[in-house]
Amino acid sequence: MSYYLESDFIKYSGNFGIIDINSKPFDDSKDLGGTEDSVLQYLIKSIRIYTGKKDGNIIIGGIQLTYRNLKSKELKELPIRKGKIEYEDEDIETFELKSGEYLTNFYIRFENDGNYIYQIGFETNKKRKIIKGCEKGEDKCEETNGGQNIIVGTFGHYNLKLDSCGILYINIKEYLKRFKFGYFELKFLMKKDEKFKKEIESKYDSLSESDKYLFKICFLPDVTFNEIMKYCIL
Repeated sequence: MSYYLESDFIKYSGNFGIIDINSKPFDDSKDLGGTEDSVLQYLIKSIRIYTGKKDGNIIIGGIQLTYRNLKSKELKELPIRKGKIEYEDEDIETFELKSGEYLTNFYIRFENDGNYIYQIGFETNKKRKIIKGCEKGEDKCEETNGGQNIIVGTFGHYNLKLDSCGILYINIKEYLKRFKFGYFELKFLMKKDEKFKKEIESKYDSLSESDKYLFKICFLPDVTFNEIMKYCIL
């Protein structure tokens, strides 16, 4: 497939599965604004995986991601990437990321000459996993360089079912550079502008939990990546 997003930093990996001639492409980056900057305003908050029984096996019917806007804190639920096939024993499981968590690894099982994706899964930096489906077909694991990258989206194809799926990811250092601009600006104002600092302090009780946390980490000598990620997920 031709990748939708042109970026020097956000990479595509995978797209495992069998792409049918009638398959429709999907790319989370398109639904998040279509640019590198717009994608990096969001972080994955939850994953929903649809499964069902077909031809005697549990297969993957679809996937849906919900994101959190790092500026407005609002949630953005993307379209369901799910086909039209009706399954037996249909099931939906939602995996919520906790404070300080981000996705690092992607798992998938499929048949090279078959019809279905049999298993799909994700793992976080805290080693928590969601893996759904059955252990059949070829096994693939996309490890993002020992946790040095963050998964920021998915892409693939679907028609009657989920035909293929892969991931979009970015290096942690590049992600941190972009996010930290707002943090450094606020930290500078806290230190150099006493009036600004007192105004924030006076409004502290009315701030959201995530903004209270950001206020606190501004006083740390050197904020870590995990501390910033906790702010992102709150």
